[in-house]
Amino acid sequence: MRFAGVLFTVAACGGAATAPAPRSSGPMCAAVADHLVFLAEADNDAGASDELAAGIRGEAEHQCAATPWSAARRECLAAAATQDATLACPDR
Repeated sequence: MRFAGVLFTVAACGGAATAPAPRSSGPMCAAVADHLVFLAEADNDAGASDELAAGIRGEAEHQCAATPWSAARRECLAAAATQDATLACPDR
């Protein structure tokens, strides 16, 4: 199942920094996380359980803020049409 792939992809992009993602440009972390859940559901032709969706969303928001993800990464992830397309996004 690709749900695990999204969670792995999100977790693999983490880092040790704790600075919040800049709010001056690009989509907010919550919007990106919501889109990643949407992609997981769309690519798998099934809705994620509430628990799984919350896990994907929570991990994505955490990694986005903790790394922090650049505006370019957040923009790319938010614009991605599929989970596979997210792989072309900048690492940070």
